[in-house]
Amino acid sequence: MKTDPVIIDRIPFALKLETVLKQLGLDGGGDTEDEIREIKDELDKIARPKAMYCVADIEDKKGDGIAVGGYYFGSRVLADNTGKVARVFPYVATCGAEASRYVASLEPLTQYFAGFLKIQLLNSATAALFNQIHTKYDIKKSAKMNPGSIRDWPLTEQRSLFALLGDPAGAVGVTLSESCLMWPAKSVSGFLFETDSDYENCMLCTMEDCPNRRIEYDPHLAEKYA
Repeated sequence: MKTDPVIIDRIPFALKLETVLKQLGLDGGGDTEDEIREIKDELDKIARPKAMYCVADIEDKKGDGIAVGGYYFGSRVLADNTGKVARVFPYVATCGAEASRYVASLEPLTQYFAGFLKIQLLNSATAALFNQIHTKYDIKKSAKMNPGSIRDWPLTEQRSLFALLGDPAGAVGVTLSESCLMWPAKSVSGFLFETDSDYENCMLCTMEDCPNRRIEYDPHLAEKYA
């Protein structure tokens, strides 16, 4: 069974200029701060971060993947992580096409500054998405996996994930390129699922300087899936 998609498109957000300045290593003041402030003020007016999700039963489980909604998702890690659950929550969240179109009209260096604000918009979308799922379905603890985030689950499986969700382009403005990259770039897709484990994709990622790292790399877990 798969439910109809739920669209979340009235997501509150609060862009923080100070956070961007800190990320850029700036003390504040000067032309750069003024430029970022102008971008923030415009995004405050036009940005509409969005998200969508559905609930889908796991129809079949094998050692190297799971079947959901008529689509097969090949990943040993995904199969292991969902071994004790009967359903997943496929989702897409995005900073929004409105913000991305505006930022694309800026000069390249200014686009780089604006990218930090778009991340904040995406974070607002994912927070609203996960909070709604946790509250509505009384989930105490969850984990998430994203196609392309680990070697075991390739980015090309975005195609099946998008097909499972239905119409992310029409619903929340997120499209896939031929190489399975999402537009807007500050978008994320994946499966959320209930769990009692502490799994994070970071456990299998060797990128030492990743700014989004939430937990240390686990060489023993990585060896299991080598």
